[in-house]
Amino acid sequence: MDPVGPASAGVADLITTLKKRNVFDTREGLARRHQVVKALEELLGRWSDGLAPVSTSAQVRRTGAAATDAGNAADTGTTPDSDMNSHKARPVIICFGSYRLGVHKATADIDALALCPPHCTRADFFGSLVTQLRNDENATDLHPVPGAYTPVIKFCYGGVQIDLVFARRFHGMKLLNYHNSQNPRPSRKRPRPGADGSSPVYDPTKETWEKSVCVFYKQGQCTRGLDCRFRHGEDRADGPPSPSSGQDDDMGETCSTDEADQRARTELELDDTDLIGLDEAGVRSLNGCRVAQFLLEIVPNIENFRLALRTVKEWSASHGLYSNVLGYLGGVNWAILVAKICVMHPENTSVPELLHSFMKTYAAYDWPRAITLPGASSTPPTNVAVLPVWNPKTNPRDRSHLMPIITPCYPQMNSSYNVGPPQLRRLRQEFARAEQMIGDILQKKGKWDDLFRDGRSFFRQHFYFVQVSITAEDDDSFRVWQGYCESRLRILIAALESEKTGTQAHPFGKCFRQNNFQSHAESIYRSLFYVALRFSPDVESVDLKPLLEDFLNKLNSWDGREVKMDLDVDVLLQNELPQFVFQDEDCACDEDSDQDKVIA
Repeated sequence: MDPVGPASAGVADLITTLKKRNVFDTREGLARRHQVVKALEELLGRWSDGLAPVSTSAQVRRTGAAATDAGNAADTGTTPDSDMNSHKARPVIICFGSYRLGVHKATADIDALALCPPHCTRADFFGSLVTQLRNDENATDLHPVPGAYTPVIKFCYGGVQIDLVFARRFHGMKLLNYHNSQNPRPSRKRPRPGADGSSPVYDPTKETWEKSVCVFYKQGQCTRGLDCRFRHGEDRADGPPSPSSGQDDDMGETCSTDEADQRARTELELDDTDLIGLDEAGVRSLNGCRVAQFLLEIVPNIENFRLALRTVKEWSASHGLYSNVLGYLGGVNWAILVAKICVMHPENTSVPELLHSFMKTYAAYDWPRAITLPGASSTPPTNVAVLPVWNPKTNPRDRSHLMPIITPCYPQMNSSYNVGPPQLRRLRQEFARAEQMIGDILQKKGKWDDLFRDGRSFFRQHFYFVQVSITAEDDDSFRVWQGYCESRLRILIAALESEKTGTQAHPFGKCFRQNNFQSHAESIYRSLFYVALRFSPDVESVDLKPLLEDFLNKLNSWDGREVKMDLDVDVLLQNELPQFVFQDEDCACDEDSDQDKVIA
């Protein structure tokens, strides 16, 4: 029998617990993010203006030439629209990921799409825009990755980490109309900012201006370099500032509900016509926004969906299950799984009940039966190119996927193709454990703290571990080296899993990063990853040395490896692990049966 309890009271306790774990952003942080996105959109507008042709015919000639450039991966085979106003269109930023879904943490990055008019190309995006960002004092840690599966520019802007992808529309009028709707002109003369750093905020419903203190000003971080609409001592003539200015009197408090939505920017909604003329990279770049929009439209209760998703994300992260690159699940995977549960239940189903159903459903789920959402489409929209979609009936590679979680928008893809046997086994185990724990919470036999605090018990459940240590002497080298090594760890995990030797691998999907780690009197950057090992009862010894040496040799021979980029792999007993991997200082192995094994 399913447990039944006071679910409404459980919601308040859950929110209190999540607040303690800093799962919610602050009101100040939300307002800052909004302003950073707005400033970035204005920067993109200036970049686009510099590319705009003087005439429509020049635009067509320029775009056609760019499309035929063999080195340009922009959307080829298209003819931009010939509307006389097309050159006036400017890029629109559309957010996706955790920020768009309303479930981001204060430290999370912003995933954003730059949807550009026809005269902008991907070559421009990774060329002149990157140059412009390098010259912007507010842009730091700039890392363009044009060769990625989904080409992206990674950087920090105004103190917020940004992952920016590119796509361009076949027609520019949609972008132009969006900007016109977002920037109405005030009907009254705008007053000058006050001496206290406050700036006037236009209320289009009252046609009046009110004062509000700029978030950057309050933080002492407003610089002339950041194109802040709340500039102090300046009289801007380009229309009213964003109403999302962080006007609350209690700035700094956490926003535990969706009250922040009142200040959220209005995102441009996408439809099938936005796919017209795009190449595969462009479609993939658009997919994140389309999936986020789809999920918010399909769930019957957005507030419950968000709170349930926040809880699942925090639970999975605390238990080392949140890592797409290590073969577990990432943000979009968890979001689709939670949305699936939400659409299976009535709108008034409480969050605790949704969470219990989530764990119960997926603990007993008949994998590899695919998770799909109602309303999803596998056929291309009208005038959109036919692209590969996930289809296990015709594609043997798709049939080999163990835990398919299918994105709902065309072209449908398996978002969890990285999941391997060790990861699926552990996910099932953790789903079952969490189902029991939430059942106890519903019956007032447990607390929400227990659901998250129990995460590091992973290191008390095993006796043997493989420790992977990735080090480099500076931040830039470390970023590159860690990214490469991390992307290869699934190879090691798969090799450790062996029926022949009776070995099971249990990876912990989280890295322990140490900046300024002291090694031989030098300060270096280091990340540690762990894979727990278990053995069949009839196995007396296992020689892992050849396997580990082969892995080391392959990674250390990488052409991009530089001096002082190091990788070490060691086999450790539980009592040899660093103490920071445990929640509690005193930990004892509860798996006595493995203590007699011998590992070389």
